[in-house]
Amino acid sequence: MNKLIEQLNANHWLKLALVFIVCFALYGKTLRYQLVLDDDLVISNSFVQEGVAGIPKIVTSGYLAGFNGESTTYRPMPLVMFAIEKSLFDGKPLQSRFIHILMYVLAGLFLWKMLLFWFPNQKMLAFIVTLLFLAHPIHTEVVANLKSRDELLAFLFFTLMFISFHRYVQVKQIRPLLFSLLWFLLAMLSKESAVMLLVLVPLSLWFIYRQSMLNMAKMTWPFLAVFVVYFGLRWLVLGDQNAPEERFIINNAFVHATGALDRITNSAHLLYLYFAKTIWPTQLSWDYSFSTIQAIAPSSAIGLFSLVFAGVLVVVLAVFTPKKSTLVFLLSAFILMLIPVLNLFILIGANFAERFLFLPSLFLVIAVVWLVFEATSKFQVAKNRTALSIIFVAVFLLFSGQTINRNTDWESNETLFAASLITNPESARVQTSVGTVYRQKAEQSRQQQTQAVNYEKSVKHYKQAIEILPETYDAWYNLGVIYQSTGATDLAQNAFEEVLQIDETHPDARNNLGVIFINQGSLDEAEQMLLKAIEYKPNHTGALGNLGVVYHNKKQFDLARNYYQKSLTINPNQPIMIKNLGLLKP
Repeated sequence: MNKLIEQLNANHWLKLALVFIVCFALYGKTLRYQLVLDDDLVISNSFVQEGVAGIPKIVTSGYLAGFNGESTTYRPMPLVMFAIEKSLFDGKPLQSRFIHILMYVLAGLFLWKMLLFWFPNQKMLAFIVTLLFLAHPIHTEVVANLKSRDELLAFLFFTLMFISFHRYVQVKQIRPLLFSLLWFLLAMLSKESAVMLLVLVPLSLWFIYRQSMLNMAKMTWPFLAVFVVYFGLRWLVLGDQNAPEERFIINNAFVHATGALDRITNSAHLLYLYFAKTIWPTQLSWDYSFSTIQAIAPSSAIGLFSLVFAGVLVVVLAVFTPKKSTLVFLLSAFILMLIPVLNLFILIGANFAERFLFLPSLFLVIAVVWLVFEATSKFQVAKNRTALSIIFVAVFLLFSGQTINRNTDWESNETLFAASLITNPESARVQTSVGTVYRQKAEQSRQQQTQAVNYEKSVKHYKQAIEILPETYDAWYNLGVIYQSTGATDLAQNAFEEVLQIDETHPDARNNLGVIFINQGSLDEAEQMLLKAIEYKPNHTGALGNLGVVYHNKKQFDLARNYYQKSLTINPNQPIMIKNLGLLKP
């Protein structure tokens, strides 16, 4: 084994071949998959659809501005890549997925190189960590889901940053420092959570490079300057817009955990769950919303356990930090990179997500392998590591089998949601998503009986979601859509009104209620409802067009023409609106 590793480290082409084979063996079958889950968020982005010509809009707009008009996050790098791919390959999933896996190959190569810098005398450790990281099942979501290009890019730039930074520490030359700063900036432009690398730099200087406090300050301040540049860019594009704290329990189970101790307890619980999923990656799912994960009380058994778990980690870190322990660095880095998603300081739009573990999991994988190596060295079994090699090969094969099997779930929305229904049937969002699959099947069916059967299944899952969590507004809304399309107008109206009881800003529910009021001849009520819809979403094509219908019926033809034209400007492909506009008097 040692001889093989020496050959691999000496020959970059052999290293590339090995990583390439491993990555494509694990994820090659995803090449034939179509778009799934929230891939549309980036692929169907209107700026991305313009190809290279849309790049100026991408870099001067928020991440979702070209999708739904929201501008609370700034991640231009993944969208720029997809825009280039649109121009080169017309945005076909096959080519984008190939590039996605190829980036995973590069991530593996750069990771290997970075580890050789961090652990120069432990080439076997670098080799094993790289293979275990690439095969880890928790990363399936990032590699199989194109939307996670942001996570993949941030990881790539993280490894490049530390490779360049290592050279800077060794030779103290400006060129590697400039490259390191560039990679840091690009990492933040890929995903905002990469800002935590700003803290990881001085940690690495203390624990890995054994620098003094003075040298740490000297070497870290340029990264602080780059962060200021990034923040300035972000402010120029977004102004003071920031993602609002989540307020719906369907998106984040901790919205009612308002006390400081409640927040700390639930964040500690999330930390434990992230730790456990990395060590024991089973029962994987794309969704962990209510009630898969629920808020826990500090006085509960799991609450007390979580607080003790987090407390022990904090004590260990505090005690051993002055000793510059490698294990302390790895555990600190694991926690540090998770801080933005622990819902401690601000509630984000998710309880828990496997993609959030992509970079943090690396440090825990290193920690486990490092501990095993330290243990074998301490008990003087390091001379014969055959048994150790067999153990790691077994874990690698176990991880690989699980990853390949998990990939199958990501073939389509139907397979993904069906798999999650098995692992997380208690999730209101999973039940809603399965219901939507059946609703779409019904809408696409031309046979009345098949349509009725699929609608029935859809309603069953939507009602199950509402039973789990009555505030599941997506389930209520989709129930309304089914009732509206099948002529059950009273039930549809009730469902849409339930949506507005939960979220009064829901523009689609207001638009559909507006249509119901138009059909009932209640034009004043329709007008009020639709005006409110475009107040919350000014570019809502349906609400704008339906306002045109209201004013058309009220014989206010100038207003009708104005709203028809606004709707068609946003989406020219609306035959009914074109016809309505043509019916207006000149």
